[in-house]
Amino acid sequence: MDIIVVGGGIAGIVSALLLADNHHVTLIERADSLGGLLQTRKMDNDLSFDFGTHVPRKTGIEELDQVLFGNIDNSKWNEFEFLEVGNYYKGRLNKDSQFINTQMLEKEEYYKGLVELLNTSIIENESELNANDYLEKTFGKTFKEKIFEPILLKLYGEELNDLNSRAHLLFGYGRLICGNQLMTNHLKESVFYDNKIANTSNAIGASFKKSLYPKTPGINQWIESLEDLLNQKKVRIIKGISIDKAVFDNSGNIIEIELNNGEKLHSDLITWTIPINIFSELIEGPLEKNQTEKKFRAVGLFDFEFDKQFQCNNHYIYCNDEHMKSFRITLYSNLSDSNRNTCTVEVIDNYENLLNLSIDIIVEELKDMGIINIDSKVLFSNKQILKNGFPISFMDFYGNDISLQEKLQDQVNNVLFFGRNSKEFFMEEVLSSLYYKLINSGL
Repeated sequence: MDIIVVGGGIAGIVSALLLADNHHVTLIERADSLGGLLQTRKMDNDLSFDFGTHVPRKTGIEELDQVLFGNIDNSKWNEFEFLEVGNYYKGRLNKDSQFINTQMLEKEEYYKGLVELLNTSIIENESELNANDYLEKTFGKTFKEKIFEPILLKLYGEELNDLNSRAHLLFGYGRLICGNQLMTNHLKESVFYDNKIANTSNAIGASFKKSLYPKTPGINQWIESLEDLLNQKKVRIIKGISIDKAVFDNSGNIIEIELNNGEKLHSDLITWTIPINIFSELIEGPLEKNQTEKKFRAVGLFDFEFDKQFQCNNHYIYCNDEHMKSFRITLYSNLSDSNRNTCTVEVIDNYENLLNLSIDIIVEELKDMGIINIDSKVLFSNKQILKNGFPISFMDFYGNDISLQEKLQDQVNNVLFFGRNSKEFFMEEVLSSLYYKLINSGL
């Protein structure tokens, strides 16, 4: 079969690799390089900074992991039993966990919130709830108001009533630390509480799935290894080109696509891994454009090299202080074997605010959090803004995509849709789902 894979992000790359053994595959990416967000910015001073925190983890599916990591040079990669993730909250840097410790609240608030959480009930209609109602029903009113509300307002710039029930999960806020480990162990014996309550340390209950990162910073090395594998499997890679037109037969199959350079490609099957609204526009689908457009928050990437080592061994840290601009800090020298003290601080905000945000403010926040020494000096700094950096998880964030995909699937017979949706957002989830869908399709 002639199969066209649209999108050169990690989902498109893996689709092409899994299909290439039995089919003739062409991969189309409109950017000049593969990888999507898995990119590395290389500076003139031999420093490299990723677009955010991207540390791939094995899926536990042997065949899929062989595709993902079988082509890398293991001697040039570090492998981690678990990632050491920390978080800063209420003036304290917790180096042991990414999850917020509710005991950092005022004593009265903590006990009230704990009682409310323990008295929550099973939710039957999650998809119908907004973030405000869902978080209150899941964690109780106090923890919703004191913990989730200010943090999500900082990140989304929107009220909880306007966000959907999964908005907090896109930032990893699925659990809370609610007591010591003895208490936690007893509560986590219940599946109901296990889904809400976090262990006090990343090392406790860590997954058997190991994470990997290059010894020399730069996640682009992973994409380069996968592109080499694509070439070995004779996948045709077309970069810097987009699709202009789709040609249908009488049965509702796309039999040909025309690229913006005039080239025409025959297709027996298309795997679509980029946003669904682009496909809708390509075939002049049933929904108006304003019904499918997403709204985004801008992301500022603040890159640094310091003269002194970081004061923690964490691989990355979440800043949960509502009054600070910083959100996630990636500490490359803790992930790699580099002796250069480099990090990237991600800030999620409005574009105009990021334009005016001083690098000096971020440096002071790193000092206040205790990540760098108060006497540390900046050897290098760089600021870059991604205008459409992170989607705002409004109430219709998933619903529009699901509805649109169902309508498009009814119109077109030979297209498979992969990528982020209501159930799969994070890389491991997307790739595992993609693998099983392709296996079950018989391709």
